[in-house]
Amino acid sequence: MGIGLFKDANDLRLKEMEVDSKLITAVSDKYLFKDDSVFMQKNEAGYLQFISTFITTKELADKISRRQTNLKSIKITTKANTIDSATAAAKKNVVTNNLMLANKLQAIDDVKPASPISMNKFIAQNKAAIKNDTTGIGLLTSKPVADAYKAIELANSSTTPGKIADDYYLTGTTQTLWCKTNYYVVFNNILRIGVDAINIDPNTKSATVNFKDDNTGGVVQKSTILNINAPINVDYQGTRYQVTLSYIGGAGLNPFTKAAYITVAVYNKTGQ
Repeated sequence: MGIGLFKDANDLRLKEMEVDSKLITAVSDKYLFKDDSVFMQKNEAGYLQFISTFITTKELADKISRRQTNLKSIKITTKANTIDSATAAAKKNVVTNNLMLANKLQAIDDVKPASPISMNKFIAQNKAAIKNDTTGIGLLTSKPVADAYKAIELANSSTTPGKIADDYYLTGTTQTLWCKTNYYVVFNNILRIGVDAINIDPNTKSATVNFKDDNTGGVVQKSTILNINAPINVDYQGTRYQVTLSYIGGAGLNPFTKAAYITVAVYNKTGQ
């Protein structure tokens, strides 16, 4: 029946109410106004949302709206009660275990090595030891370090020039490694950069570093202060290393210990 065939507005309104009534009757026994379970509440909420787009009767629309509001409060209360009862003990254990492991990691960091050692070796040794520790594994996530690497290397890939003065051209991929005080990291299998000190003052973030040949132990360049995002050039054996202090942040094994994130781009002359 087309709209033009209705006698007047009242006739049309009665027909709308009839359609609404039939629609609600068809689904009410299965979906509407039940509190049996969270599952039923979820089904009901979905169906109410669906049929609310068709309802034209104000009284019925208001009733459905009130029911939708009630369902939301029921679901929130149920979820909150479930989480609180199921995880309270687990959360307490996580906090306790993380504190225990934090103390253990801090004890490791407080021991100054007799001489600078490889950061990679230190990480491998302590990861192996901590892997067998049953306390606070959640504290050991490397995601913050991985995220820092990605952000830094993404920035480097877009800002590191392909060519610098004296016809030096970028070779390979720019690399970022993090290093704590009294340790060192190696770039290009040759350049050893050791961290003598880290200054974490917000106004003067810097790291004092030294440069050695990783194969011979010989000094490549005297100790230098690196400032955040202020690259310096280190020339050695025909290769130019562009060295940048990219970031100072938490060390991978212990977020309470600060490390210098050092970025190195390797340049060689044409034909080398």
